[in-house]
Formats: sequence, structure tokens, C-alpha cells
Amino acid sequence: AFAAVADDLNAIQYNPAGLAQLQGNNVSVTYLSYFQEINYGWMAYSLPSTLLGPGTLGISVGYLTLGGIESRGLTDTDTASSTFGASDLQAALSYALKDVMDGLSLGFNLKVVSEAIDTTRATGFAADLGAFLTLKDLDPGLTVSVALQNLGTGLKFVSITDPFPTTLKAGVAYKLLDGAMILAADADYALADAKVSFRGGMEYWLQGMVAPRIGYRVAPAGDLTTISGIGAGLGLRVSELQLYYAFLP
Repeated sequence: AFAAVADDLNAIQYNPAGLAQLQGNNVSVTYLSYFQEINYGWMAYSLPSTLLGPGTLGISVGYLTLGGIESRGLTDTDTASSTFGASDLQAALSYALKDVMDGLSLGFNLKVVSEAIDTTRATGFAADLGAFLTLKDLDPGLTVSVALQNLGTGLKFVSITDPFPTTLKAGVAYKLLDGAMILAADADYALADAKVSFRGGMEYWLQGMVAPRIGYRVAPAGDLTTISGIGAGLGLRVSELQLYYAFLP
């Protein structure tokens, strides 16, 4: 539940407008070891820029790989004749404009997406648009956001085109106790499937150094069991360095 928090480089993936909150130069690296030997990685960098007006420029690259998929050719046999792999790659250029209006920031991602299955590859282009608003007159700790993600060409393998998962994302967050505690909620609406999912989360920074986190995700009926919607994590902060760990059953 990060769209209305969006105060680090992960804003690129949730709401690019949040990049406008960043100060100085930032680097972020993520690695995920997933089930069935799926590996995911993401790297991003941002810096202050006046290219399109006062704001933040970001670049990011993400990948996902999977190997060892069994191949049986055109025969129906119990024994695989060989194995093959699949991979995804995404590169994005991001920009966020700060204070377009009082408390309002706008941002976008321009993305290149490439997927491969065995020896066949498909490439497409997509964009994300986002808005991030601090409700200063109501409460400076209250933020709301909206983003439209994955507008693009889709991916064409041979003769069939798969559309990108275009999603409308809305979020709200509230900081209290001088910013030590954050409560946040997101709602995602998948346009193609007409399905809605919700996320809620909370973090609390102890002495500004350690942050326990807990969250819950509610997906469309049948997509998640009750226990698999739970998430928990821990944040550690030492000077300018931050380390986050999350566990999802």
C-alpha cells in the first residue's frame, strides 16, 4: 500500500509522481527469490532535474527469469525431451514535476518491455501516469494519489497480441506522531478483468531507526486464501542507508 506514500524510489512502480518528494541522488536495489525457481530483480536511480521543470529524473531496470520448463515437442510422453526458459525485462525512464499546483505533483514512466519464451521474443512499449497530492489545508500529514499504469501496445508473440494489464490505482496515506507512524491503503482496478483488489498497511519507526510493518491484501474472490493476504516486514535505517525485509506466506 504505497501509492500515497511513495517517498522512495519504489514510487516508480506504484506512482511516479511520488518521485518529486525525493531529495538528492538515490539508488535502490531489490531482489526476490520466488517459488519454482523464479528470480526477480529491480534496480533504480534518481537525481534532481530541471529538464521539464523542477523535479526528479529516474531510470530503472527490472528482470524476471525462470528456467527448467520441460519440453516434449509434439509428442505426448511422460519423459521430457529437453528444457527451456522464459524471461521478462523492463526498462523505464521516469520524471516527476514538483508542486505543479500547491501540494500537487505529477509524474510519468515511459517503459520498454521485452519477454522471451524459449527462442521467441516479443517487445512492447507502455506508459504510467500519476498524481500525488498533499492536502495541506486539511492536514499536512494526509496524502492522496491516483495512477494509471501500463497504457501501451501489449506484446505480440508471432501472431497473437496480449494486452498489458492496464490498472487504475488510487491511494490514501496518513502520517501521525510527527511522521513516525504511517497508515496507508491502496485500491487497484484492473480494466481488462473489471476486478478490484485492496491493500492496507502500517509502519511505525522506533527512534527513527527500526520500523516494524504489517499489511493485508484483499484480492478478488478465489485469488487469495485468507492467510496469503498477510504481509509483514522490518525496516532498518542507519544514516543515509535503509534496508527493508518483507515476508509473504
